[in-house]
Amino acid sequence: MRNIAIARAAILAALATLVAAPSLAVAAGGYGPTISPATVPGGFTTVVAAHTFGPLGGTVKATVGTSKVIVQLVKPAVQKAELEITKPNLTKLESALPGLGLKHRRLISAVGVALVEADGTPIPSSKLQHSVKITLQGAEYAGTVKAFEFSGASKLQPLHVTHVPGKPPRITLTLSGGGDLFVVG
Repeated sequence: MRNIAIARAAILAALATLVAAPSLAVAAGGYGPTISPATVPGGFTTVVAAHTFGPLGGTVKATVGTSKVIVQLVKPAVQKAELEITKPNLTKLESALPGLGLKHRRLISAVGVALVEADGTPIPSSKLQHSVKITLQGAEYAGTVKAFEFSGASKLQPLHVTHVPGKPPRITLTLSGGGDLFVVG
């Protein structure tokens, strides 16, 4: 009898784990595949917004820190694409700036863009018919800023920044695919 009671308890514990696991992943922001590697300073692993699009693409909006973020994906060459907007640990990213050659710069904002197919496979830039357009909006973009994309754990690619007239101040950037970027002043 004791063995049957132990077996029942083990079965109930296993069932509880199976039922709880998916809800725990959603609660932790772990839905969808993780694209941004935690190897870049700051991690860019916290998902703040996500949306699945069909072949026509679309727009995702989110607030990251004090910035309003708008990401536009136009006509990806896949049937379904999930676009995730992620944010890093800003304290860790800011402390890494001197090691990235940006010792006298001030971190203004940072955002990650992850693009995956329905099966979780990252979408390579070769499958995108258009660049990914990112608009960052907020008072912090009124002055001169520079933007960079991580192309490795400690390698940066400068991005072209376009200031858009109007209030509140905003800038636009383009990526050839998904990526982790940050803006400094």
